[in-house]
Amino acid sequence: MRHIIHVFLCIYFIYSSSDSTLTALKPEVHHPEVNQIVRLLLTQLHYNAKQVNDEFSEHVYESYLEYMDNNRSLFLKSDIESFEVYRFTFDDYLLANNLHPAYRMFNRYRDQRIKQLTFMISLLDKKMPNFKSDDVFVYDRREKPWFTTESELFEQWTLQTKNDILNLKLSNKPWKKIVELLKKRYKTRLKHAKQYNDEDVFSYFLNSVSLTFDPHTSYMSPRNSENFAISMNKSLEGIGAQLTSEGEFIKVARVIPGGPADRGKELQANDRIAGVAQGDKGKFEDVIGWRIDDVVQLIRGKKGSVVRLNIIPNGSTPNDPHKIVRIVRDKVKLEDQKVKSDTLMISNGDVVFKLGVIDIPMFYLNFEEYANRDVNPNYTSASRDVRKEIIKLKKKKVDGIIIDLRANGGGSLVEAVDLTGLFIKEGPVVQVRDRLNRVQVNNDRNPEIAYAGPIAVMVNRGSASASEIFSAAIQDYGRGIIVGSQTYGKGTVQQLVPLNRYLQHYTKDLGGLKLTRQKYYRIDGGSTQNKGVIPDIFFPSIDNSADYGESSFDTALPWDKIEKAKYSKVGDISSHLPQLKVNHENRIKNNVEFQIIQEVAKEYKEKYEEISISLNEEARKKERERSEKTKLDRKNRRRVAQGLKPLKKGETEKEKLKDMDAELDETAMILTDYILISNQLNLASESKN
Repeated sequence: MRHIIHVFLCIYFIYSSSDSTLTALKPEVHHPEVNQIVRLLLTQLHYNAKQVNDEFSEHVYESYLEYMDNNRSLFLKSDIESFEVYRFTFDDYLLANNLHPAYRMFNRYRDQRIKQLTFMISLLDKKMPNFKSDDVFVYDRREKPWFTTESELFEQWTLQTKNDILNLKLSNKPWKKIVELLKKRYKTRLKHAKQYNDEDVFSYFLNSVSLTFDPHTSYMSPRNSENFAISMNKSLEGIGAQLTSEGEFIKVARVIPGGPADRGKELQANDRIAGVAQGDKGKFEDVIGWRIDDVVQLIRGKKGSVVRLNIIPNGSTPNDPHKIVRIVRDKVKLEDQKVKSDTLMISNGDVVFKLGVIDIPMFYLNFEEYANRDVNPNYTSASRDVRKEIIKLKKKKVDGIIIDLRANGGGSLVEAVDLTGLFIKEGPVVQVRDRLNRVQVNNDRNPEIAYAGPIAVMVNRGSASASEIFSAAIQDYGRGIIVGSQTYGKGTVQQLVPLNRYLQHYTKDLGGLKLTRQKYYRIDGGSTQNKGVIPDIFFPSIDNSADYGESSFDTALPWDKIEKAKYSKVGDISSHLPQLKVNHENRIKNNVEFQIIQEVAKEYKEKYEEISISLNEEARKKERERSEKTKLDRKNRRRVAQGLKPLKKGETEKEKLKDMDAELDETAMILTDYILISNQLNLASESKN
């Protein structure tokens, strides 16, 4: 291996001779002033305001290093040693508005990135590598030591290239096609590396500074600020997904309910985007290593047009095949995200129940209409729409209602309070504390109860913010059963501050700062931050809390507790929970859908802990075959459970599997168990009248 690297080093130096023409990146004239304003806003207005000292400096240093080389495969140990002078001095430089150290570090990063890609391109000018050896590629080096020599770096880059080659070879691509595809991929990344500009560095560094305060505080450059404003516009023509950057990848942070991606059900939170293609026949553009705003521009397009995404599914290893997701661009319209209801007939023992199901994709509110509600009481609002659906369901004489908040990322605080008020007489719903420890209690002041019967609330890891406020209040009041998985844990409030407000002598757009200002607390005093809401009855989940949710961020604000609000419980399900849990566990033991979810969750956890992969072709083929066999076995178990004939390997599926919502069905059984155990059939009957 080392002999091969020595040969390629000679090739690399021929390729890299033209890179010396690149100009060193440096701060622009306005950057010191913007830095000063951002620093003052962070230290004076942030909920978790910090002192700019040596401890702060170390956090910024580590954050900035992680941004540039979180996988420890670009910098050498000698680079890190030369940077160490900044570990405890970044605070001094920030106070002096001196940004040159950040640019010095980034210039070295850019040089190493260019060196890496140039070298990887040079490897493709030789013959196909041998894949019979026992070489292993360590793709996750986050906990590994920094390389000490350039030879070690080149060996890592060689193994990385070899892995990319093998992935394409396993997809039956010939060597000529593999070279063509990878050269295009690497050259595109190289082009982007050479296009880094002064504003990019400033943005990356300030975000490393803001990230030390909490994950939701960020500096938004003029271009990113514009994208943020567009993303908040419900008429955005695109795929309906919020994206974020993570290392070299653009990741799906959230699929917006009711949008094109949500309707297709193929794109999921935490999926990574490897490529983008226009239309059904357009070639894929490799976007690994791209800036997020460039990827956003590529994905956006006219309503009705097709975009295809090359996706690395959440939980995948480098050996797992990618999937292609086809999405027809459309406007993300409010009406697609509106509350909907349905009825569900469910048998529990000898009793047949009719249950209402209310799906709430988000807590929407038209703020302009709401401000004029005295004149126009028919303003657009999630809670008002839920009230209408409750009236319909009561007319249908339902025995109980399920509130579905799965993947509901939140929305209006007003709506969370008003929605809770539909199920309680009156009282506090949520507490909000600011950085000065001032606590405001948000109350439901409407004594009318829209529905007094039994309810269950469905949540999962994607339920956040306002969803957590509502489900926490229902739980604290003992008003209903919370079922599902632990919620996201976002219990903070952000405000976007335009920086031109403080630097009015600049006519150019200076961007903004998204700043965390407040924190939510339950009425029992506990925060919804970080911990989220813990369901009364757990469902198995494939979402790994180690890489999804608030607790996955190192700088997430902690869970804590304040004095509880003055309230009285309206119910108590605690005495019934042991029996409800026993019944639930007995049912899901024999439920194929839940069995598979548990198996996949275990696999995801195991894959998450893996850091390396074999570069032996036969070993990789066998692993893929095992994976494909497991997928087919699971599909066949589902088919048999639905009364369909199992498929053989390679057989075309003639009879499609029905879409099953095992979680909803099980929630219905839990709610009917609760009704039977607590003898609330009479209460349900009274609520219909």
